[in-house]
Amino acid sequence: MKTLLHGVLFGLLILGAVGCGKDNSSGNSNRYTNLYNNGLSTDNRQVIDKLRAWYDGVSEGQLVTGFKTVVRTELVYNTAPNCVEKKFLGIPYTYCTYDGSPTSQKELSRSVVNLVQDGRRLNAKGNSELASIFNGSLGTLVNAVDVSATRSELTFLKSDGVIVTFTIDRNVHSLANPIKKSETSQNSRKDVVVNIF
Repeated sequence: MKTLLHGVLFGLLILGAVGCGKDNSSGNSNRYTNLYNNGLSTDNRQVIDKLRAWYDGVSEGQLVTGFKTVVRTELVYNTAPNCVEKKFLGIPYTYCTYDGSPTSQKELSRSVVNLVQDGRRLNAKGNSELASIFNGSLGTLVNAVDVSATRSELTFLKSDGVIVTFTIDRNVHSLANPIKKSETSQNSRKDVVVNIF
């Protein structure tokens, strides 16, 4: 318990130190410092910087444009997990993966959206889920990786031990991002997947 407390205090000190020296050219001082922490590699930080530049910019992805139907579907996996114990900044957590087909599936939402360039910054378009990713309110960011030329994954450890991974595709309009959200615990995995028609 003493080691866990020391790890948490050390992490908070590092976050405070990093937050004091950060600034960006948009005038939103310290806006993203809570995504950075001492446990992230240089590669992780480069992924964050790339996503931050996209989110602060005005250029939407061109993969799908015009009036489109955006459907969010929830898939639940309750099969036996493969779990391993990990640590981040001295904080232990359990990381589980689930194989096989989903045990249930349901449509969460369906809406028609005009996916166009409108000259506004992406961070001003009212996508609350993207805002929660970039304001650091989801928990501790433990990994940030590129999975393709336009797709990145950000993985957060929540205080209750749940692992949440967001897949963001910079070639897809910001209003349809993240294109996937996975919440994994020791009991199940729940994915919310976005499809555009």
